[in-house]
Amino acid sequence: MKITARFAQGVNENKRYVLDYALDLAVGETVLTVAAPTITTPIGQADANSPLLVVEDITVGPGGIQVVFYVNTGIANGTYFVDFLATTSTSQVLEDVVAFNIRSFNI
Repeated sequence: MKITARFAQGVNENKRYVLDYALDLAVGETVLTVAAPTITTPIGQADANSPLLVVEDITVGPGGIQVVFYVNTGIANGTYFVDFLATTSTSQVLEDVVAFNIRSFNI
């Protein structure tokens, strides 16, 4: 698994993130859709009462070269891996794995 980016945030934060595909797209190619991400829960840290990492409001940005989304909640001191699959206008599928390190305090 190749990790595209790593971010840190506090358990109570709701932060906006952007994946930029400008360097991955051919001239005139755009991102059309993004599949609901797969989220890997930290091993040994999740139970029925543990807050899960929430990835929401996923949209393709203006011009079709970026994907914008928000992340919140999560288990303090846990690391989550979020796998995004974006499909382009030429049927190319771009995969990004983003690691989120959740801190017990807000950054």
